[in-house]
Amino acid sequence: MNLEKALGPLSKLYNDSYEIIVDSYDDVYVETKKGELKDVENIFKNDTEVEQVIRNLMKLASVEFKSDIYNYDFTVNKQTRVNVIFPPMSHKGPAFNLLTVPEQSLTWKHMREWNVVREEGEKIIKDAIAKGKNLLVAGSAGSGKTTLMNICASSIDPACRVVSIERTPSLLMDRKRHARLMAPNNKVEEMVSLVEAAGKARADYLVHAYVEGPETIAFMELVREGSSAMALVSGENIFDAIKGLEFKALSCNYGRSIEDIRYTIANSFDLIIFQEKMEDNSRKITRIASISYDEGKVKLDVLYTH
Repeated sequence: MNLEKALGPLSKLYNDSYEIIVDSYDDVYVETKKGELKDVENIFKNDTEVEQVIRNLMKLASVEFKSDIYNYDFTVNKQTRVNVIFPPMSHKGPAFNLLTVPEQSLTWKHMREWNVVREEGEKIIKDAIAKGKNLLVAGSAGSGKTTLMNICASSIDPACRVVSIERTPSLLMDRKRHARLMAPNNKVEEMVSLVEAAGKARADYLVHAYVEGPETIAFMELVREGSSAMALVSGENIFDAIKGLEFKALSCNYGRSIEDIRYTIANSFDLIIFQEKMEDNSRKITRIASISYDEGKVKLDVLYTH
């Protein structure tokens, strides 16, 4: 079975969609590759048809269905990630969303043409990467932060050895001198082992596709040992992104105080780049700020606004 057959009635939506969302058999919609949300009518007749597509995708990805597990997160291929929620966890019947990763990387030229960033913002980011500075790339859901992360990663000097860390495939790095580490079972718990492995790989540049939680402290300590790095985090704004990183670090149970965590963050990362999804569905890098430590707090000094 190939992906087209596994998707069944959804196959006609796949090529033109960034994400396909099925909240119930009669509530299906897509986010197009242009960033527009569109409802899709009369795709499924009942829950059974939805579950059949889910089972097809699980089979294609070699994921075993277990009656006592209600949530699955897996990848079908390098470009397709699926998250599934079964009843009783999902109240309206089986639900899932299918996220596609572009096969071709975008460039800074695209970002300028689409007014995502102005030339001065692009220069700040490129100069920081060229100097081996450590970056946090941040944004809220749907902001295009993963795309931004890929563009930043593409700016790393080709002479550098890059080691990337991913729970599920999201990075598009078509380059030599790249060791790609990935959680074998897509589990959050496996991220600590990935960071440990990355630490032994003697990387010039570490790229963390998304800071999940349990590996946060270990990753920041690895960065403080001397490797250049960039990492992706979530947040509703630039300050919320830092707070979220603080919370994930505290949850690692290393026994550190909040002041210790803030000191570690400020000594691990030099810049934070924040991208937003605007009301008109466009994306913009709205803030770039330097990161420092000041009297028990993480201090952000804004270098660029859009």
